[in-house]
Amino acid sequence: MRYLLLTFAVVLPTLLRAQGGSNYSTIGIGDFRPAIGALYDGASSYGIALPSTYTISTVNPALWTFVQTTRLQGGYRFHQQLITAGVGRRAQNNGKVEGLITLFAIDTAQGWSLSWGFYPLTSVNAAIAVPVAVPLPEEHLKGNYRFLTTGGISTMHLGLATRLTPSIGAGVAIRYHFGLFQTERTTTFQDSWTAPDTLTVTDWISGANLLLGIW
Repeated sequence: MRYLLLTFAVVLPTLLRAQGGSNYSTIGIGDFRPAIGALYDGASSYGIALPSTYTISTVNPALWTFVQTTRLQGGYRFHQQLITAGVGRRAQNNGKVEGLITLFAIDTAQGWSLSWGFYPLTSVNAAIAVPVAVPLPEEHLKGNYRFLTTGGISTMHLGLATRLTPSIGAGVAIRYHFGLFQTERTTTFQDSWTAPDTLTVTDWISGANLLLGIW
């Protein structure tokens, strides 16, 4: 039974995370990124309990009590996806601002810290082209169907953290989420007497939540 549970613990998270990637962001809100920075990206879900004196956590505000100095964190993230098919290979490149977060260490003795900033929570970026053909009595129309989607959800947060006891820290953050998604579907035929048909869909979403943390 122990080996079976260990197998589930390893395999199931892999299957759940396998749905990510820009090639899969044609539906839903895109690739989910709960943390920013190399430290918490590499730690995955363990980042909720990984203290650091240098990095500002976006998954657990209680970890702000470990930061001893006022810090400013930002960056830029670059992605490349290599798509291979029977007709060839194509690379899709895209990049986005990592975010800008600051933390003020108000009282390091008591662990009081104040943080605010913004960062991307999800990212959508997909480009798909599919050949199409329409048989007509006079001729055979050939063309392609192109699907482009961009956007994502960004998050702004404002929070406060402190130590309840010398060994227990707690934090709270108010987060406002907002995002714009745009999808463009274009059908183009090779014949000169045809015109391309384009359908553009734009969606705006927003919301807020309260994040509580303890360490």
